[in-house]
Amino acid sequence: RRIIYVAPYLTILEQNARVLRTALGIDAADGSLIEHHSLAKERDFTANSVEETAATQSVRRAENWDAPFVITTSVQFFESLFSNLPGRCRKLHNIAGSVVILDECQTLPPDFVAPTCAMLRDVVERLQCTIVLCTATQPAFDHPKMAERLEPVRPIIPATLNLFERLKRVNVQWPGKGDPHLTWQDVAGRMREFSAALTVVNTRKAAAAVFAALATRDPTGVYHLSTSMCPAHRLQVIDQVRQRLEAGDVCYLVSTQLIEAGVDLDFPFVMREFAPLEAVIQAAGRCNREGRIKPEAGVAGGLVQVFRSVDGKLPPDGWYKAGIAELETTFLNQNREPRIDDPDVIREYFERLYWQRGRDGLDKHRIVAMRPQLKFATIAERYRLIPDDGIPVVIATWEGHSVEKWLDAVRAVPSRSNFRQLIPFQVNFRRYELAAMGGAITEEIPGVSVWRGGYHEFLGVFGENSSDLLLV
Repeated sequence: RRIIYVAPYLTILEQNARVLRTALGIDAADGSLIEHHSLAKERDFTANSVEETAATQSVRRAENWDAPFVITTSVQFFESLFSNLPGRCRKLHNIAGSVVILDECQTLPPDFVAPTCAMLRDVVERLQCTIVLCTATQPAFDHPKMAERLEPVRPIIPATLNLFERLKRVNVQWPGKGDPHLTWQDVAGRMREFSAALTVVNTRKAAAAVFAALATRDPTGVYHLSTSMCPAHRLQVIDQVRQRLEAGDVCYLVSTQLIEAGVDLDFPFVMREFAPLEAVIQAAGRCNREGRIKPEAGVAGGLVQVFRSVDGKLPPDGWYKAGIAELETTFLNQNREPRIDDPDVIREYFERLYWQRGRDGLDKHRIVAMRPQLKFATIAERYRLIPDDGIPVVIATWEGHSVEKWLDAVRAVPSRSNFRQLIPFQVNFRRYELAAMGGAITEEIPGVSVWRGGYHEFLGVFGENSSDLLLV
């Protein structure tokens, strides 16, 4: 009946929506392809709300997914399947009979693997859907020890084609036991040895530090990406970087993990701070992506250097740390190279990672047992792919955008369509971050907080001075 394309990040959706429209010959005004994605919580309006306009009603019809092609986020797709709210559940009947493409499916948080796989089995069996798991780092969703495993699962491309080896475009250098830990100045110097280079680090603070090390020497062609920037700003930077790369201009980009999954950029050299195997593989996907650098003497054309930093800080996610520990224990400490072009290595890594914490690690919130008990409200509350401690704040101080007119529109008519216009200008704060940043929230429109504090043209949100950058 329809094709539903699901991806984890707005950057992938924006990029691939353009590609799909071009391939299908569908322009932006054609309602046969709809895009439904949001960084904000979905709002269910009550009878006391302002009457919705015709435009809002049109948006609501789009949110019902009543079109041949639907492009949406993992959050919208999966949380709708587990939701008890009418606003999200009213689209479920349109999922039936669809082909659902789950792009970059390895980004599913392991805490939710078991209930998600159980739900996907129901979507296949009860709603007669076909699920396509699409990624270069295929997770073990069919693990034999998981009762909720997906089966039968079959590869679309047979292993006999040996595509991982045939399409190898990069050479990965892993850190040895005696290799020194690099400072951010070391990283910036190594990047400067190439005319274009990408470095992916583990924290926002690290990204800002590498950017500063690069820009202090020469800011020409130096860019930064992190979630301290609003989505519209990030998309603008990605377009600028893509243009410089295509023109052959000098280009240096430092980013957090948000660059890794599916963003269509092509660098000859990539550095990746030590991270789980799937993160390294995804970072490598930004290196020699188009295969323009040909192999020499049996060595693939692009170069990916994995390094340990002096800083060494990691995101608070326990699974991120577990992935690093698995990579070290199973491979590097055993003098085994974790080959990113070997599906068996990827499979072994995920199988070990998923079961090192025991069965309950894949269903941290005990959702599987609650589904037969019909505890819909509790399930909806617990199935949150993005933790609820995030508070979306509209950035009113990024120069060059038109957020003020949409704030005026929301003040006048707080409709769903007007709220959606603010989404590209939002940054999600954690509560403790807001407290630390001081009183830059100058306005509280119903449903919207407005930030009028500092916003750096390259780095995003900061407090009363640049040393208060929201980078932790």
